[in-house]
Amino acid sequence: MPMLTVKRQIRGFSLLELLLVVAVGAVLILAGLGAYRLVTENNNTNQATRLLTTLKQQVQQAYQGQASYGTGNIIDDLASLRALPTDLGTSGTGDSMIAKGMFGTIAITGITNNFSIALSTVPKGACVRLGQQFTPQNSNDFISLAVGSTTYNQSSTITQAALLTACSDQTANNTMTWTFQ
Repeated sequence: MPMLTVKRQIRGFSLLELLLVVAVGAVLILAGLGAYRLVTENNNTNQATRLLTTLKQQVQQAYQGQASYGTGNIIDDLASLRALPTDLGTSGTGDSMIAKGMFGTIAITGITNNFSIALSTVPKGACVRLGQQFTPQNSNDFISLAVGSTTYNQSSTITQAALLTACSDQTANNTMTWTFQ
């Protein structure tokens, strides 16, 4: 008796199925990239908050008991005292610092009885969050905060809505300058 063989036809994916798999993959990749960007910005904002807090405390400690902060660059004084955080690297002549992995440069300047810390190239979301960290309501040594052309002083109430307006640039072009006692 002869054996009957059944021939099976092997089928692959149809074009529609393949397009569906590619579309789902693209959506997942885009969602992952968006989440990665958000997590990275949040990490940079948290790192900037810690760095600004440390710098503020180090400047106040270095000049404790002195009549003034002087005028001009304070970074060289902090560097000679080894009071700069380890995750901060110098840039150029020492008048500003580059914060590795964060948002651009940091400048610390003495203004006789006060000092300022300026942070440049801050994205809008980080600008709003950082603006809420050091305010007259939660920092007793706060003098002012300048975000672009908007300045808040000790009598200002700094709200999220106000910062959303002041931190106008969606990309990384906002400059923030805090002045402390």
